[in-house]
This record gives sequence, structure tokens and C-alpha cells, in this order.
Amino acid sequence: MNFPYISFFCVSPTNVSNGLVSYEMYKLVNESLVNFDSQPEAKGNILLVDDLPDNLKILNDLLSMRGYNTFIAASGMKAIEVARSQRPDIILLDVKMPEMDGY
Repeated sequence: MNFPYISFFCVSPTNVSNGLVSYEMYKLVNESLVNFDSQPEAKGNILLVDDLPDNLKILNDLLSMRGYNTFIAASGMKAIEVARSQRPDIILLDVKMPEMDGY
């Protein structure tokens, strides 16, 4: 399974609301990911793990629009449970979370 190379930088709703990133930049990043030429083959299953709901929503929206099947977990324990039951192709993980971190 081939995944397109996507580089992320910190363009989050939090940084938009704090004035650190303009809404125009947020839209530009979103649109560039939506319009990224992907391969016509089937998309993969991605597990998204983050304790911040805004981050999960952004990633879920962007990846779902691109045709990826996404699973969401808001904690390390939930991520282990979902990974065991769904067997994702890749996991995008926030390493700094309360209770159980990504290390």
C-alpha cells in the first residue's frame, strides 16, 4: 500500500484562534491536502490518536475527504483497543498525552 507523502506543520484551530496562524493559511493547507493527486488504488486504514479533539477532527476530516478509512482514539488505552480490533495500516500518534504517552 502506497501512502502519499504529506508533511504537516502546526496549523491547528488553536493556533488560528490564538492568531499564530491565519485562517487563510489553515484553508490553504486544508485545500492542498484535499487536492493532492493520489493514486487510484484503494486507500488504507489509519488510526488517529490524540487527546485534543480539535486535532482529531482536523485529521479525520482531511484524511476522510481523501478516501482513507480512519479510526479515532482519544487515549493510549483506547488506541491499543482499536489497534487490536481494527488492525490499521498506519497509526498517527500524539506522543504527549495524559495517563499513557506514545513512548
